[in-house]
Amino acid sequence: MLAPRYGWEDLEADEQPVQTVFARGFVPLAAFAGVSSFLQMAYHSGYSFVSTLVAGLIEFMSYFMGYYIAILVLGSTLPSISYGECDRYRLRMFVMHSLGLLCMLGALRNCLPSDFSIVYFLLIYIAIIMWRGMSYMEIRSGNAVKFTVECIIAIIIPALMIQLALGAVAI
Repeated sequence: MLAPRYGWEDLEADEQPVQTVFARGFVPLAAFAGVSSFLQMAYHSGYSFVSTLVAGLIEFMSYFMGYYIAILVLGSTLPSISYGECDRYRLRMFVMHSLGLLCMLGALRNCLPSDFSIVYFLLIYIAIIMWRGMSYMEIRSGNAVKFTVECIIAIIIPALMIQLALGAVAI
């Protein structure tokens, strides 16, 4: 997290199966972010178990559904700005690690007593980390802005919009 470029290089050197990273890394991290919503009951006496459970499920499902949305969107847009064919393995790993950062941000947000707006500025740092993944995703030079915008639209926005839409309905 502190040196994003080197993190992507480490990921490139480590050849873990995608299914293993998904089942043992991403899904438990998304579940942890959802379960951490129960900490809000300690801060707010008006929150019931059911409403907190629904909020946690919404948070988990937003990351889970966001993964498939991001794969779909980036899988169709990245070939035009990358060298050759888009590597599905790298794409899936890139999306999982980027959404994993969002999961950690969601868990951090749930651990705080109120909705501090400063936490949302960490989304900018997540965008920077994704931007530093250009070499990992083999994006042609000159397409940095397009790649970063596509990643924000495909990875960050769907997860946040699902939480916003379903969270407004649940409450």
